[in-house]
Amino acid sequence: MNNYFELKSNRADEYSFVESDLALIAYKLYITNRKGESIPFFERYLIEHPDGQYNELSYECSVSHTNSLGIRTRHLELSPALELNPDNEEAAAKIVELGG
Repeated sequence: MNNYFELKSNRADEYSFVESDLALIAYKLYITNRKGESIPFFERYLIEHPDGQYNELSYECSVSHTNSLGIRTRHLELSPALELNPDNEEAAAKIVELGG
């Protein structure tokens, strides 16, 4: 992750940085069982792109990873994903399961 930020800070004129970069890096790490490494990228994506097109994916993967570690999440952590897509049945079911 530090390499990404170093390039973005110091060599942005040499590289093109677009919205999907952080989300794609995070998702690639996530699906290749490097979930712990993916979370900082998902979180940074949400900070840099609060209205971004990959917010729902970022929330869902972050919460899913937290659950896979055996940490119970509060239903509020899923609320942003449900707000972004009210038809998200998986997020709605998880909120009910967690007592929300």
